[in-house]
Amino acid sequence: MCREIVGADALKTVTRGGRKYIVPVEGACIGCGTCANICPTQVIRIEDKETVRTISIRDEIIGIHPLERCEGCGKRFATPRFLEYIHHRTLHHPDVKEHHQYCPSCAKLFFKGKQPMPSR
Repeated sequence: MCREIVGADALKTVTRGGRKYIVPVEGACIGCGTCANICPTQVIRIEDKETVRTISIRDEIIGIHPLERCEGCGKRFATPRFLEYIHHRTLHHPDVKEHHQYCPSCAKLFFKGKQPMPSR
């Protein structure tokens, strides 16, 4: 998922003792959390606590990232590395009119013609 869909290539598979394991590629995690959201065994976990997102595999921390605020509601929702990554991936896409930092909830409101609540 990380390599083929997201494109970050932050995880790899290694074989140890005849068993396959998912391990991090040092420094490549952008903190998107996709791996934790789709992990069928829940070995990969994500924890957002106040201003920090922590991602771990088998209780080993593989990434600690600050969280940015939504421009609409003020909720912390994404890491700067993830937002920058998305910005560069969509920079020349013909359907992207402008880049923003809205959480998924505010983005849905905005694109349905409603304005998100002002941030606090």
